[in-house]
Amino acid sequence: MKALRHILWGLLYIFARLFLRESPIILMYHSISRDGSLHTVTPEHFHAQMKELAKTGKVVPLSALVEGLEDKKGRGVIAVTFDDGYKDFLTTALPTLREFTIPATLFVSGGDVDRAELGNALPLLSKEELRA
Repeated sequence: MKALRHILWGLLYIFARLFLRESPIILMYHSISRDGSLHTVTPEHFHAQMKELAKTGKVVPLSALVEGLEDKKGRGVIAVTFDDGYKDFLTTALPTLREFTIPATLFVSGGDVDRAELGNALPLLSKEELRA
């Protein structure tokens, strides 16, 4: 499984290098953990990915990417997003994002979350943590 992730990241990197000048890219993450499920990235791999992204100088907030689509200025930029609101966004992802000054957008579910739909038991951010 680890080798497959490396291959997929490599393919994404090649794709980005070939087409980055024309198309904006949105990188969508779920969990930064050692859970081992399909929707997780290890903290070490995430750190390495953000380090490489920071070198491009093309990472922008999602809102800037969307605005750029309308006026054709969104070419060649990258936005980072997180789905589901896992606690590891706060404990693991956010320190790395801050280290490399990378903006990110966090999407969370409102109300009670059906854990079966998420497919794991990873802890979610509390209402207090979301407010902070």
